[in-house]
Amino acid sequence: MSGVLHEHDSMFHPAGDDPWAYESWWFSFFIPDRKLMVYVYPWFRPNLGIAAGGVLAWDHRGSDPWTIVHCDYAWHLQCPTAQEMIDGTTLTLPQGITITALEPLMKFHVSYSHPRLSLDVRFEAIHRANIATRPIGNTQLFGGRIDQCGRITGELVVNGEKMAVDCLSIRDRSWGARRDDNRDMNIGYFHATASSEDAFLVVSNHASPVEGTSQDVDAPIVTGYLIRNGEYQTLSQGTVSYTRDARGTPLTAEIRATDATGRTLTASGSALTHYSSLAFPGLFNLSALASWQFDGISCIGELQNTMYPDRWRSFYRKLSAGG
Repeated sequence: MSGVLHEHDSMFHPAGDDPWAYESWWFSFFIPDRKLMVYVYPWFRPNLGIAAGGVLAWDHRGSDPWTIVHCDYAWHLQCPTAQEMIDGTTLTLPQGITITALEPLMKFHVSYSHPRLSLDVRFEAIHRANIATRPIGNTQLFGGRIDQCGRITGELVVNGEKMAVDCLSIRDRSWGARRDDNRDMNIGYFHATASSEDAFLVVSNHASPVEGTSQDVDAPIVTGYLIRNGEYQTLSQGTVSYTRDARGTPLTAEIRATDATGRTLTASGSALTHYSSLAFPGLFNLSALASWQFDGISCIGELQNTMYPDRWRSFYRKLSAGG
């Protein structure tokens, strides 16, 4: 299911009176030869007066908030009004992040400065923005959401070391009610962008409880897209399977999918790094920079698994106990 996007979807939306009202921006980029992944992820619960999220960076040498390259992440900053954060087409956010819509829905400038890490990058989309409004189970994660791949260029500075950024990755933009008590949540999120001609995004949903096993087989795909030879089509069906290590961390993923025109996608991903986080109280996330092979192409992307924390806890304890 899709909806109509407007220029103002780059900014805040009316929050109504739902306490679960939510807004977020997410930009991701990486430096492959350093196995270094960066997230810019500010989010808001305007009706609760909360601003949260921030900037994360990790490589192969750390996988927890206290061991990764950079973790400047909050749960409870005071939230200004939307009008206080918006100056024309620029958002100046309490997380220390500035986002400017250079071209609505297509081009953005993102900056952030901290003594340990600063960044100044530009995102240029390689396809038009599409809105996903179909919920995954009862998670409501797709009340209003954009997933859009593009080229990210600019500069990253880590502990005084300057690094050029030039990669193909993805951004997302979410708004609407996003509850913190989605106890059924077990979502896979996978993306790889090889060029403006070839890319995919896959989101899967494990609708039934996960048992203690090293492999999750045939989780249904609920949304996503395939770009092949420059033609963008939504995915209509398919499955994903994981393999995991002894702690349950995803190591590989196999995707088999079909788009709306009948084109098939077969993709294999292998994790290169891992980061474990409680993104907010109702969402535990395992993110991995990953190498992907699809359509005879090799490129870098991501492999994610997101669960409600109690569901992950049950899965992990069953797995560590041997089933």
